[in-house]
Amino acid sequence: MQFASDVDEATQKRIRQGQLMTEILKQEDLAPIPFEKQVIVFYAVLNGYFDKIDLASAKDTEGRFLDYIEKLHDKDILTPLREKGEMTGEIEDVLKKSISRFLES
Repeated sequence: MQFASDVDEATQKRIRQGQLMTEILKQEDLAPIPFEKQVIVFYAVLNGYFDKIDLASAKDTEGRFLDYIEKLHDKDILTPLREKGEMTGEIEDVLKKSISRFLES
């Protein structure tokens, strides 16, 4: 933690993003998160959408986000990701809007 206070702002942001990613990567035993759900969570974290989320509430936010996407965007985000195995521009456009709506709610 001392090191984190001695570095520039960009490095501090990267460290915090790493801490957030570490929290997100934690999974329950015998309950792995499917590929397509991991992709959308990583996308949100790596693109700064979750920057303001407290580390202590990261897993709760992740769960609520995944529930939101599963209920409202299974056919236009999760299923295409699962079937194609890649993030297309079309999926990304829908995902960006969905993340923004989720964070506003």
